[in-house]
Amino acid sequence: MAICFQSNDLLQRVRTHGDWGAWLRWFLRGVEVTARDAAQRASELMAMRERYRTQVAVKATSVRLLDALFVNPYVSVRRAAQVLGCTPPTAAKAIEELERRGILTESTGRQWGRMYLAKPILELLQAPLRT
Repeated sequence: MAICFQSNDLLQRVRTHGDWGAWLRWFLRGVEVTARDAAQRASELMAMRERYRTQVAVKATSVRLLDALFVNPYVSVRRAAQVLGCTPPTAAKAIEELERRGILTESTGRQWGRMYLAKPILELLQAPLRT
């Protein structure tokens, strides 16, 4: 909330006093913090991807599915089969391999229509902004 109040106060000063400098400095600082955080996360995601690729390097379908998880960290057997261009049993084996390595976790608790989540990827993407 404090950030919001500061933003509103600075915008009010632009309206009442023409104080563009303070608002622009505050705004550009926000852009800088956000850009640095995004660059750091991108670096961490690339490192994570390479670590995981090394773990599953001998399984080509698992590597391709892994790469798709960095686009969308949720997957079902049906979606995996579409992404991989393979049969559902082959897609299920790729999911099984990634699940065995702790990259994917089944998230529905159901027997049919299961969804799997790449928690480490999602957690890195959803972590609070680092200042």
